[in-house]
Amino acid sequence: MSVSTAERYVSSSLSLLKIWMDANGLDLSPSKSTVVLFTKSRTPCSLNITYDGDILPIRNQVKFLGAILDSKLTGQPHCEFVVSKCERNLNMLRCLGGVWWGAHPATLRLVYNAVIRSVLDFGTFFLDPGNVAGFRKLDLIQSRALRIVSGAMKSSPVNALQIECCDPPLNLRRQYLSDRFIFRIVQFHNHPLISKLEFLSKKVPSSHKPLPCLLKSFLKFKQLQAPTHSFQVLPLFGASYDSLLLSPVICFSLGIEKSDFNANENFNCNVNSKWPNWHQIYTDASKHSSGCVGVGVYHKQYNIVQKIKLPPESSVFTGECFGLLKALEYVLSFKLKKTVVFTDSLSALQSLAKFSLKLNPFFHVIFECKRKLLHCQSHNYLVSFCWVPSHCGISGNVKADSLANSATVTGDVYPYKNFGHDLAALPGICLHKSWNMCWEESGRIKGRFLYAIQSSVPRKPWFAKLSFGKTATSTIIRMRLGHNSLPVHLHKLGIVTSTASKQNCETCKKLEQHVESLQEDFKKHLNAMSVKTVNSHLARLYNPSKEPALIFYRHGVALLYSGEADENEIYGFFEKNQTPAVKELTDKIFEHLTQAATGATTGDWFVMFYGAACVECQRLHAVWESVGATLKSRINVARIDASLAGVNTAKRFHVGKLPAFLLFRLGKVYRYDLPKNDVKSFVAFAQDWYKNSKGEPVAVLASPFDDVVNWCVEMLKWGIAFGLNILTEHPWIWQIGIAGFGLVALTALIAIIKAGRSKPLKETKKDKKRK
Repeated sequence: MSVSTAERYVSSSLSLLKIWMDANGLDLSPSKSTVVLFTKSRTPCSLNITYDGDILPIRNQVKFLGAILDSKLTGQPHCEFVVSKCERNLNMLRCLGGVWWGAHPATLRLVYNAVIRSVLDFGTFFLDPGNVAGFRKLDLIQSRALRIVSGAMKSSPVNALQIECCDPPLNLRRQYLSDRFIFRIVQFHNHPLISKLEFLSKKVPSSHKPLPCLLKSFLKFKQLQAPTHSFQVLPLFGASYDSLLLSPVICFSLGIEKSDFNANENFNCNVNSKWPNWHQIYTDASKHSSGCVGVGVYHKQYNIVQKIKLPPESSVFTGECFGLLKALEYVLSFKLKKTVVFTDSLSALQSLAKFSLKLNPFFHVIFECKRKLLHCQSHNYLVSFCWVPSHCGISGNVKADSLANSATVTGDVYPYKNFGHDLAALPGICLHKSWNMCWEESGRIKGRFLYAIQSSVPRKPWFAKLSFGKTATSTIIRMRLGHNSLPVHLHKLGIVTSTASKQNCETCKKLEQHVESLQEDFKKHLNAMSVKTVNSHLARLYNPSKEPALIFYRHGVALLYSGEADENEIYGFFEKNQTPAVKELTDKIFEHLTQAATGATTGDWFVMFYGAACVECQRLHAVWESVGATLKSRINVARIDASLAGVNTAKRFHVGKLPAFLLFRLGKVYRYDLPKNDVKSFVAFAQDWYKNSKGEPVAVLASPFDDVVNWCVEMLKWGIAFGLNILTEHPWIWQIGIAGFGLVALTALIAIIKAGRSKPLKETKKDKKRK
């Protein structure tokens, strides 16, 4: 259609609108009206549209129902409007909580959903795909809000923040909102948008541009195998007034519990006493993990069964309600005067008993059940409903359950169709699936630290039901994200930490002046920044024996400077040691690298034995790194974890208390025994002071046989110690043992005495002849 033709159609329509408004006493203000020509053309077209002789103003954009539509439908003006509104609302979050203070993250997340995400959601899904820069601004608003909610650092990856706060990316969120909208309107077969989307879907193969969200959602709907039940008006408005006021007879309890052993007998007695000579119909529904929904209906007196199969998109609730509907149709077909329908679905009976105006207006099956009940009432058919507990041995319920299970495969496929309230759950499933796929791809590139411990998208944030304070949750979130103030991350940011623990300290001030004067050199040559901390525990952590402490973080490893406060010495020491100087050893590579027992051809080795749970060991890591930097190219400095990867090496050299320091030189081992654990003492011992210690021959590597013998000895020692410990804690054991041993000894003594007093042997015939 050309622009001139569209102009003519609009003018004629406005003329008809003028006649209708005059007939109804209404009027239209031309000055408040706007004409916008939606076109991709770069050259503007001249328009002349009038209303009652007045020319309507022509604009490049218009605000319609809260959304700003520009002439090219790029979405840029609307995104800018949303950003400006969210900028003001972000101040609410800033006032409610900071990084270490304020409201709980769960509360801040609720505020974010109410005042920020609701604004980001409104009117954006039908403009996507639009201007990329505009939608990128919305992503920045989301990331800023999530950082305030979680208390995370600015360097935290956005995809990990979204996982931690359970807030999906906005592009997936827009697709989710579009899916919800489409799956709702497809229930109305006369909706005008369906025909437009049907026309556009046929043009998809010839299009090379990204598809709009609405068209993607419609294509998802078209891929469903089963048809969707549609109607002209909502089921609530299509039902008769009498059926809406109908109140069915429902018994919610027969006094039978699941734990009753005689549930079936008690059930039959209660039914025969309450509903004597009534027809009994049992209904049930079942759904397997990856299959359809099966509905089973069983008439006990006539032994008639019915199995119905519903699409995979249907819910078990729909199946249970559909079973009740089929039972009512059965009553009307066979003209049963008195019938009681049993089901184990409490939610279906509660929906049936609820007042109709409080029901979901899209629940077609429930309103159809009420219509059938009104039909039964008009024919004087008495119908009652009763809830029974499932899987407790009631024969009719067991039969209906088996029918429902088999109906998932062999049930009748009429009517095989989806209902609107079941389709409402599909957008959430699609969102979770697509978000999981996105997290699997991006989590291996950004947010790898969180991906290692959270490889799938959670349903709710971990802090939703915890009562931790803001400080605790912010700390845990930063640890989970891997972006925190620990040395590992500070090194990635290129930070040199200058730690001064005392105020009004002349040495601290002098060292601080030198560091400040070296800031430009640090940035230019070492790619590092300087940070000062006052009255910090870091001084005791990195230099337990002296304050202040100057630390250089590189590759996540702290290096302590122990020299004089001189600019040249500080810069030269850091420049020469931009990589870690201390080697990490394990049981597997210890002998191969050190050759302590096989000739020591790799040089002397000064090794620190530490433990992961040893606090003193952790404090000496920066000191030991400084020792390695000082002794570089003269003595190999290394460390080994005596509690994990170096357990066998620690046993080999009889290392007990940690930390321990051993110098391996020319086939002998020297144990560090000086009282101070500072850099100067370590360096002096390694260079010359070791001569004052007694050298021990390096223990030879144990053979497999020696390992077996040692293991047997250790197990024997452990068994003896365990037995003595048991006897110490439980003295009645050895008392019973002594009493038992005494009883056995007394019994043996009595038996011996009785054996000595046995009767004499009878005289033989030879003895009698001799006499």
